[in-house]
Amino acid sequence: MNIIDLINSLDLENFDYFYHATELSNAKKIINEGLLVNGTNIIGVDNIAFTTIAPFYPSDLESPENFADFIISERSDSAVRTISAFVIIGASKDEHANVVSPYNQYVGTEFFEGIIPTDYIVGFVNANNLSVTLNEDYHYLDEMMERTDYSI
Repeated sequence: MNIIDLINSLDLENFDYFYHATELSNAKKIINEGLLVNGTNIIGVDNIAFTTIAPFYPSDLESPENFADFIISERSDSAVRTISAFVIIGASKDEHANVVSPYNQYVGTEFFEGIIPTDYIVGFVNANNLSVTLNEDYHYLDEMMERTDYSI
């Protein structure tokens, strides 16, 4: 899938979309295992999800060009942080506040309060070549595919 197909398949009227910027290898792992949320890196958020994900602005999703510009502008390869992929999370407007499930486990030495299950993860965009990898376990994948001519 490419970003044109992705943008054409999004239902901006009924769904909210979010992203998690990460390395490409992490993005592949996230669509298979879910996105762990530690809940401690931002103080004062009203939703634990926002310690790990950020909402897309409507202008970022209004055209493939805007979306590509956003991805390219956020891409980073520095000693501080490498951002080579954007994991996309999608949930209907009435359920996005509940997208994080309890996890309450340590992974290594880090404690994670929650997890965004794979069925809310649309897939990821490779920030280097703008290719899109869909998550076949995304709960609304069939509905997305009905909005575009693309098929898996």
